[in-house]
Amino acid sequence: MGAEKIWTDTCRVVLGEELGPLGDYEKLLKRYVRQSAAGKSALSGKDLAYCDNCPGDAKFILADEAADYAKMLKGKKLDINSIKDIDSLVRALEENFYYAGNIVLGNSSEVTNSTDIISSSNVHFSEDVIGSKNVAHCSSVRFGENIVGTYHSGSSKFVLKSFRGFKCSRLFETVSLNFCSDCYYTVNLENCSNCLFSFNLRSKLRCIGNLELPQDKFASLKDKLVKEIAGTMRAKKTVPSITEIVHRGVWNE
Repeated sequence: MGAEKIWTDTCRVVLGEELGPLGDYEKLLKRYVRQSAAGKSALSGKDLAYCDNCPGDAKFILADEAADYAKMLKGKKLDINSIKDIDSLVRALEENFYYAGNIVLGNSSEVTNSTDIISSSNVHFSEDVIGSKNVAHCSSVRFGENIVGTYHSGSSKFVLKSFRGFKCSRLFETVSLNFCSDCYYTVNLENCSNCLFSFNLRSKLRCIGNLELPQDKFASLKDKLVKEIAGTMRAKKTVPSITEIVHRGVWNE
């Protein structure tokens, strides 16, 4: 399974429909996620992914080129006579400092354009992922499944474009949710289900704008709002973030 299928499956579950090619939405999905950067190995010239918080002039090698790196260092000896203090020692060592990219450890498979991946499968354009599967355009994911465009997610499934969620399922554009499901455009919720455009709630069901509704009224309104979200994405290839809505107070411009 590649990134395209992860995207398609996650959209179908979270938004109820497919939205077209992943490439049309990459800018949206990258907006708030710390992305791995692309570079080349200083030893082999091969492509690699690395964490983008490294110095701009840093040199990189592939994680599996450690043996070649060690051989290279054997041919370089410090001139002990030039070492006068810590500064001179660091300068002498500096040319031997390389960062590693494409770090994939544990029982991992189908990992592309990603680094710092441990015991995970089907991970693409991501970094810092542990014990997860079906992840694309994400950072800091733990024990997740079908997570897309998301930063800081733990023990969750089918999460799309969200930030900081734990033990959640079926989320879209949410911030700081714990033990929640079926939530869209929500912030700071705990133990809630079926909430849209809601804030700072605990143990609530079927809320729109923090107003709890009976099942019959909620179901039809939720369906309408989710379809509008999907329709806006399909038409514009983007949607406002929850912070933009709070800051500007508009949906369409």
